[in-house]
Amino acid sequence: MKKIAYLVPVFPVASETFITTEIKALQQQGYDVQLICLERSSQPCLQGDEAILEQSLSVEEVPLNQLFSTTLWLIFKTFFSTLLIAKKRASFISGLRFLFAQQGVRPRSLFLQALKIIHLVQQTGCQHIHAHFGWAPAGNGIVAARLSGLRISFTCHGSDVYKTPQDLQIKLQNADFVVAVCKRMYEQFRQLAPNTAIVHLPCGVDTQLFSAGEERSGQSSEAQANSAADLRFLFLGRLSETKGVDYLIQSLAQLPEEKRVVIDIAGDGPMSQELRALTDQHQLGRWLNFIGRVERRWVTEELKHYHAVVLPFCKTAEGIMDTGPLTLKEAMACQVPIVTTDIMADGEILDGASAWVCRHNDAEDLAATLSQLIDQLMQSNSESSVIQSDSVHPSLQRRIDLAYRKVTNDFDALLLARRLGQWFDAEAPASERKEHHYGV
Repeated sequence: MKKIAYLVPVFPVASETFITTEIKALQQQGYDVQLICLERSSQPCLQGDEAILEQSLSVEEVPLNQLFSTTLWLIFKTFFSTLLIAKKRASFISGLRFLFAQQGVRPRSLFLQALKIIHLVQQTGCQHIHAHFGWAPAGNGIVAARLSGLRISFTCHGSDVYKTPQDLQIKLQNADFVVAVCKRMYEQFRQLAPNTAIVHLPCGVDTQLFSAGEERSGQSSEAQANSAADLRFLFLGRLSETKGVDYLIQSLAQLPEEKRVVIDIAGDGPMSQELRALTDQHQLGRWLNFIGRVERRWVTEELKHYHAVVLPFCKTAEGIMDTGPLTLKEAMACQVPIVTTDIMADGEILDGASAWVCRHNDAEDLAATLSQLIDQLMQSNSESSVIQSDSVHPSLQRRIDLAYRKVTNDFDALLLARRLGQWFDAEAPASERKEHHYGV
């Protein structure tokens, strides 16, 4: 098994647990993974990621005086190895061409960053570079890999494709393989780079860490759920435009008071103040609790105790939307009923048989969908406040079971890491491999 350098923009970042989940799943498969960040964040490390943080390296912390030996090695490689070995010569030349073809960054800056990455890769003995996000990590990684003769791959996640792409097509064309996290992205990449291997691998979830307990109950499990107000729903995610929390607030305002549930809003982001103001405008402070950013430990312990998770993903005016949020899969693994929109319920992750689905960007339809789920939950809780398999409405239990089966079969982090590892270990050029699509 090869030692893999994982190149990321910033570390640690609380909202990017999909990266450390993937790293730990690869490590469980026996891979040695070295995380290298372009910048080190001042954010606290999430519980469970301490070992990754302790061993991580930062490109910005590499002093210039340590690059002397790396520069000498590159000179030797240029004038000797690349002259004798055609494959290495082609790799080096393609790296130089890519360096000067970039539009979003100056060649001198890109070369210096790549030189630092080469230094760290040599220092740690890495044999493959894998970057996350198609921004600077992919560009820097491609130059570093091509100049040093290593293989390079990267994963795109959504905002680097649909919101602020940076020289995306040429990066796709210069990688050995590229991972697309959703089918829509996979099809788009195949058109942009027909000669590059495009692999469809969604972000995985640790189904051992995120799991249902012996019973699922509301926050006040000892209290009888006599009214909708006794039920507790959860929104979990960044408070940004694509999450649809504004539609959730509007939908709750449309429900009659006797149908309103208490919803905890867990997360922070650029829309935090706007959403709080909208809550005050509709006088919903009694039903909406903004609890701020929560730690992973809180999610693993508390998510399974909610009666439902509401994730009303929407599409922005520019057509931007989420590609495969981890919170959705975590709720599926915890066997919690899910309310979401047709953006995520197209069959790739969920569908109408495994979740309560409404139209995106439609507060009225979301209100109707919430009302339907509340009716079923109240029917289930008419005799007991605890949601157990023998007291759950049949339709409710059927959807929970289908969602759980889907996440364990298609989104288990260990399963996906095994697939990704096969690509890391491949010696043949990625373009020669035939099976690029992992259908889910």
